[in-house]
Order: sequence, then structure tokens, then C-alpha cells
Amino acid sequence: LNVTPSLLDDHLKIGFGVKGTVNKNRFAPSGAIYNASRYNPTINVKTDDLAQGAYYNGYTEGVMLSEDGTYLPENGAIFNPVGIIEQTKDESTIKRVIGNLDLDYKLHALPELKAHVTLGYDYAKGEGTVKVDELAAQYYSVSDGVVSSGRDYKYGPQKLTNELFTAYLNYNKTFDIHHIDATAGYDYQYWKSTSPYYETYTVQGDVISAIARTDQRHVLMSYYGRLNYTLLDRYLLTVTLREDGSSQFGSGHQWGFFPAAAASWRIIEEPWMEPTHNWLSNLKLRFSYGKVGNDKIGNTQ
Repeated sequence: LNVTPSLLDDHLKIGFGVKGTVNKNRFAPSGAIYNASRYNPTINVKTDDLAQGAYYNGYTEGVMLSEDGTYLPENGAIFNPVGIIEQTKDESTIKRVIGNLDLDYKLHALPELKAHVTLGYDYAKGEGTVKVDELAAQYYSVSDGVVSSGRDYKYGPQKLTNELFTAYLNYNKTFDIHHIDATAGYDYQYWKSTSPYYETYTVQGDVISAIARTDQRHVLMSYYGRLNYTLLDRYLLTVTLREDGSSQFGSGHQWGFFPAAAASWRIIEEPWMEPTHNWLSNLKLRFSYGKVGNDKIGNTQ
């Protein structure tokens, strides 16, 4: 859904959008690829012979005869890749909502000055189930007469949240041979990712492993200003100042100042360059200096 009305004689423009999705996924077990690369391609996928693994839902498997007369999967056997895929049901459902609101307001008394605000929200929730048949050979084992086999557990919900707020003022004006484009603004972005503790189980209900809960949060804030000045449409000066703060860094190290400046000369616009316009489309000389940084590390490091 997208709505873009204009109000106040086109001085106020609004953009609103919202989208919702539901994705259902089924994942193939990664072990099937390895086993397919090692499995003998001349062996039938299915069999009626117990000595060839028929007990395991009829799939041909490498088995050995145990002391009690049953056939058990061989240690280190290459399992039937078709059997791995067809007996595994690993599914997830992800629900997601994305919304945004944009406001542009051009002042009546000073139309060269524009105010802009953006609000954004992105929320996703995912959960899944893993089921592997109790007779799937790759997980079948017997210890002291007790069978352990298959998989049957749920995980999630994992929740992802992304919030965005942007606000800035922009002044754009031409004065005879001078042109000024100035912007000052503020950005805020918040990310959150959580997933609960869960355990993986065999079909018999025995715990295989425990997965710890996670809670990751990250905030990024910025104050910035930029000035573009142009003289005679060929001499340009740009100055940018940014103050960025990130929760990724530890206390006392979360803010950084990043200045930048650039000067350029559009040589092609000089009157004495007109004879070259039929074969030269652009010629510009530019000098710049700036300081940059990033926060692509773990939290509070």
C-alpha cells in the first residue's frame, strides 16, 4: 500500500507505505550434498532386502548385523542422500511488516527552505520446526537396548526490529553568480535481534543440545551538516561535518567527529575552453580531504 498526497498548495508532500509478507520455507539438510557426492550412484535408492537397509523406511543403507539379529547403520556409513532429504522436514515461517512515512514541507514564507522527516519501521518474526523420521538411518542408534533416533523440536520465535528516524533542513538558493545548497540534519537508527533459549530433541524426547538465547541491540546516531557553494557554475566548494555515535563501541569511545572538504574547478566551463566542446565533454580538477570511520564490530568493544 502506497499513498502520496500533497497538501497546502503542494507545500506539504506526504509519502506513506506499508507492506506485509509471509514466507514459508523448507530447508534441505546440508548433509545430503556431502553424502550425494560420496554415495555409490549404481545402488538402488530403495530396497526390500533387510540386509541392505530396508528396515529404514525401505531406503538402501549401509547396515551391519547386530548380536540380536537386527540390522543397524554401519559406523561411518555414507547415508542414502535421497533418504536424508525425503525423511527430513525442516520448515520455517517468517512474517514481516515494513512501514515508512516521508514528510516534505516547503515553507510558505521562505520556499528555498525545505524540512524533511522520514520514519521507518521494519519488524520480522520467524519460527520453525525440525522433524526427522524415527527410522531415518543417519540418526538411528541403539545403546544398551535403548533406541535413539530422529529429530523433533521447534525453535523461535526469532524477532528482528529496525527503526529509523531522519530529520533535516535544506536551503537551496541561487544569487546571481552564486549558488548555495546547505543541509543540516539528524539520523537515528535502532536494531534489535532476539531469539529464545531452546533445546533440540530426538523423537524419543531425549535432549541433544541446548541453544542459548540471544539479545543483540545496536543504536547509531548522527548529527551532520553540509554546505555546497558554487561560483559561476564552475568553482565549487563542499564542506561536511558529521558527529556519529554508535553503541557498538564501549563507554567513552562511542562518538566520533568526521570532517570533510572538497574544492573543484570545472575547467570545461571556462570561456577559453569552448573550442574543445565538440570533442571534450568534461574536464574537472578536484581536491578533497576527509575522515571516515565505521562501527562494523561486535557490541561494546
